[in-house]
Amino acid sequence: LNPDGRHLSIERAPLEAIYLLDLIFYAMITFLCIVQRFSIYKGVKLYSIFVVTLSLKLFQVVFEVVYYRKLSATGIDDVVLYDATRICDIMTNAVFLALLLLISLGWTITRDHLTKRERQLFWVFFSMYGVFGFMHSVCNDPNYCQSFLLAFYVVKFLITFCIIVALNANLERLRAGTLELPRPLTPTQLYCKILIFYNVRWTFLAILVFPIGLMFVEVAVLTWEQAWIGILLQELLYLAVFVVIAHTFKFYKQDQVTPSRTSAAQEHAEIPSENNDEQAEVAPENAEAGAEQPRSPRSE
Repeated sequence: LNPDGRHLSIERAPLEAIYLLDLIFYAMITFLCIVQRFSIYKGVKLYSIFVVTLSLKLFQVVFEVVYYRKLSATGIDDVVLYDATRICDIMTNAVFLALLLLISLGWTITRDHLTKRERQLFWVFFSMYGVFGFMHSVCNDPNYCQSFLLAFYVVKFLITFCIIVALNANLERLRAGTLELPRPLTPTQLYCKILIFYNVRWTFLAILVFPIGLMFVEVAVLTWEQAWIGILLQELLYLAVFVVIAHTFKFYKQDQVTPSRTSAAQEHAEIPSENNDEQAEVAPENAEAGAEQPRSPRSE
């Protein structure tokens, strides 16, 4: 028992305040994104998936706050709350990886539909990801837990590999102009699509590289009493990632708005040409009518 009546150890004592601040920030971001979902990004499927990801992350942080507050106040390690946080973490990562994979495949960005084989592989991968992650979270037998963890990481590696390959391939083909598109692009549309892929690629790179750098910091720099700093840095990373992805959807919206403006301009440009064509058709008719009129007696 600590002098202040709390039961958390030194390296875990700041976690209650960290997750409480985390909860406030995620609640604000989730609320703003939900409002934008029904006002600005109405009908945007990718943004709906992003809002689901934020909502799951918010639930995870709520469970973390409740778990550490209860642990700090009573000293009782609530297994149910701990399992709930792990399950929410797996679901959040699964939906977020699904969002990144759909963006890397160009769904609703460079094409309207996925192929049948892509849909099948998509659902197989994420079904296995969710099943193995859930089984590892609730597992109590060490032998089975290691098997579930190994299968979970294999599926996660395959999903990560697909995201890297698809993202770089679509970006390079889009820059080279060899990507088959359902409709021609204006320079503004092409620029917005390239920015979307660029932002997602650098964000995903940060997610991959950050744990490696964090591991070196924890081993070489931090002491056991400062273990909470690693969790703080990890939460800051994910918060920054969600902010960047939310900002990236601005380019997605500009890409979707541009065609309507272009088509409207084309319609206004076609109206004078149609009027000119009508006038050109009327002019020969008037000339023929004037030629058929009888000459007056005075002219004779």
